Amino acid sequence: MTRLSELSLFKNSLVNKFVNNAFGCIVYFIYTRKINMDVFKRLVKGELSLAVTFWGFLIPCSVLPFVIIFKLITTYLFSMTTGVLVTIILLAVIQFIIACMVTSGIFFILRNKKVTFEGVIAFILSILNLLYSIWFLLEIIYLLH
Repeated sequence: MTRLSELSLFKNSLVNKFVNNAFGCIVYFIYTRKINMDVFKRLVKGELSLAVTFWGFLIPCSVLPFVIIFKLITTYLFSMTTGVLVTIILLAVIQFIIACMVTSGIFFILRNKKVTFEGVIAFILSILNLLYSIWFLLEIIYLLH
């Protein structure tokens, strides 16, 4: 066996070990991608374009948690474990934080740049998403008590 094939087998086994559990996958992503917080700062300040803010943050960050929560509830309906409940709570909190960030970003885009029809529609949708995430958080707090 050559040295190159040994390295590729070792790398593949490490990647398989990381991908087999969710925590390892998240750690692998953080260490390999080095998440840049500057993007989130630019999002909140409204320095990103309206299209990136809307299509890149609002739509995926409001649809994906809903789909994941729906899938968790339908899969583990009768056997809710602590891990499933913690996952649902964390997804709701993350969805609320990102909804606040996107609403702030779209507000600053409209304030600092030209107000357009698309911007107003995006702002209305972001406000509705923020209200939904607040309602969802309050619903979770009510159910936990």
